Amino acid sequence: MALSYPGQDGTLWEVITRDSFLDAFSDQSLKVGVLAKDPTTLYEALKLVCRIETTARSPPEDDYDDLSRQRDKFARSLAEAESTSHTDLDRRIERLKSMLREYRQRTEPLPIQK
Repeated sequence: MALSYPGQDGTLWEVITRDSFLDAFSDQSLKVGVLAKDPTTLYEALKLVCRIETTARSPPEDDYDDLSRQRDKFARSLAEAESTSHTDLDRRIERLKSMLREYRQRTEPLPIQK
């Protein structure tokens, strides 16, 4: 807006810039949340958007242990995935071993009878 209309200011200009800023959002709930607070300037709207996005993305309190260290939430899921993949891998290896034994039996030369 400042580049399109240099030197402009006033209440109407602030409302137009605020509305243009909010119309650019793809997140309709964010736009409604900011408009519910009724910011009068673009700067106030920007502060509200930053505050809403920051609080929406903050991790829940249960992601921290008693010493205020962040828990590694991916370690558990990785361990579960590894145990599942190990079980699947073990089954595949056993199947390959049995197939190999079967092929060896088929390809062994027959004993020569005298």
